Order: sequence, then structure tokens, then C-alpha cells
Amino acid sequence: NYMNRLGLKIINLIFSLIPLIVGGLLYLGYRSYDLLMFRWGESIGLSKIVSLWRNVCSQYTLPKWIINAFPDGLWLLSYMLFIDFIWDNHNERKIWLYVLPTIAIVSELMQLWFPKLGTFDIMDLVCYLSAIFLLEIKQIICFIHSNLLSIHFEKMSR
Repeated sequence: NYMNRLGLKIINLIFSLIPLIVGGLLYLGYRSYDLLMFRWGESIGLSKIVSLWRNVCSQYTLPKWIINAFPDGLWLLSYMLFIDFIWDNHNERKIWLYVLPTIAIVSELMQLWFPKLGTFDIMDLVCYLSAIFLLEIKQIICFIHSNLLSIHFEKMSR
């Protein structure tokens, strides 16, 4: 049972890193060089690697929403999966799990009602809500898996 639990923890950690990396690669490959993160990359010597990656990406055209909104949704998913990994079954887990998604959704809606705060983008909202939906699907799958394992081990111990 411990090995199953450890394996599940490692899988959760890996699944939290995948959207972080994919979102970062999309951002580095397609977003404007004017963004602060590119200066950070230059300061730590990543300019050549980023330039190579941008050359690869320049050969492919992606829809604007994938370039602008999808990375944010991926990063939100990554955050939630990582919080889920860290807090596991602790009581405070739900608070930390949903604090950032709540902030993201509220800030996007505030841009709808108060345009001076930023430009509302429905795809940002869709990507945030999709991240929450995917986390909930993952929770359901883990719940079912956990219950099936319990039933399996219960039958084996008889």
C-alpha cells in the first residue's frame, strides 16, 4: 500500500510539472520579446536556447488563444496539481488549492466590469475554468482508484 501511495505521489508531482513546462515553452516560443521574463533569461545566459526554440516555433502558427490564454490555464493547473501534491489530504488543502483560481477568475471578471484594470478575454476565463475542471476530473479518478485499491486489498486480506 505504501508503494502504491508513493507511486501515486510521484505521478502527481510529474503531472504538476508537465503543464508548467508546456506553458513555459509556449510562452518562450510565441510571446513578445518585450516581456520581463526574456530579460531574466538573458541575465542567466539562456538567450541562445530561447532563440533556437523561437526559431523552431516560428515554423508553426498557433491560434492566438493558445499563445495568450492557454499558458495561463496550464500554469493554473500546474499550481493546483502541485498544491494537491504538497497538501494531499490535509484539511487546509482546499483553501490553498482554490485561492489562486479564485483570484484569477475574479481578476478576469473585474476586467470585464472595469476595463481600466485590463482587457477582459473570455478565453482566459475558459482556460482558468478548464484547469479547475481538469483538477476535479483528476480528483474523481483518484477517488475511484483509491476505493478500488481499498476493495482489492480488503479482498486479499480475507
